[in-house]
Amino acid sequence: MKKLFAMIVAVLVAGVAMAQLPIVTPLTISKVGTDETVDASYFTIYNTGGTSELSYVTIVSDSTNLFTVGTASATISNNYEEVAVTYATGLAAGNYSGNILVTQTNAPVTVRTIPVTLRITKDQSLPLGSLADIRVLRGNIGATPQVVPRKYGDVLIGKYTVVDQAGTSTDYMNVWVSKGITTNDWESLGGQIYTAIALAAQQRDTNATTSATAYTPRYVGDLLIGQAGSGTGAMWVATGTTTNDWDGPFKANQ
Repeated sequence: MKKLFAMIVAVLVAGVAMAQLPIVTPLTISKVGTDETVDASYFTIYNTGGTSELSYVTIVSDSTNLFTVGTASATISNNYEEVAVTYATGLAAGNYSGNILVTQTNAPVTVRTIPVTLRITKDQSLPLGSLADIRVLRGNIGATPQVVPRKYGDVLIGKYTVVDQAGTSTDYMNVWVSKGITTNDWESLGGQIYTAIALAAQQRDTNATTSATAYTPRYVGDLLIGQAGSGTGAMWVATGTTTNDWDGPFKANQ
């Protein structure tokens, strides 16, 4: 009889202990997003012990560079705690993984692990080269954009700054089209755009004597006009794109 009573007590104690353990759902989290955005995930912690049995838990991520949790600790009675998981942006395309650890700090101490997998893709399921999908970036992008193309045929519009020989800065609009999915795959259309503009704007030297090698041709066929004066009043034509590629001078009486 004593043995039976001891067994019943042990079962009841075990049942209370088991009832106090929190239930975490879902068991795993899997998410797909792009380098620009990943929608948040959520998981819940429910304590089956009721108001008489509280669960004190700590919630941490072992991959805070990939995702973070909305709260670090919680007290859970007979209701549930919903926790948000937010993801980093700017991640390169690929597969990532980490874990969320939910630890009950009061007896019985229990650790629940939620594996998290994250897939980053550049494919946003948009039509190839869709004009509605053109990105316009603010600020000076530079000669080579450092943003990652979202897909083959991605279109990017921005500006870059050119400083001329006089030290004057000029902002130009540029258009890039991607021929791949890395930062080295941008094809600039700025050369064609700049050439069309530059044809109507020859380089001009206002000094009395022109030193052609002080100027860099912007394209083959670029023109350099010297100021009328002693020893100049001439024109040069670029046969290449270095300072030594000026052909001339050509004067009106030649």
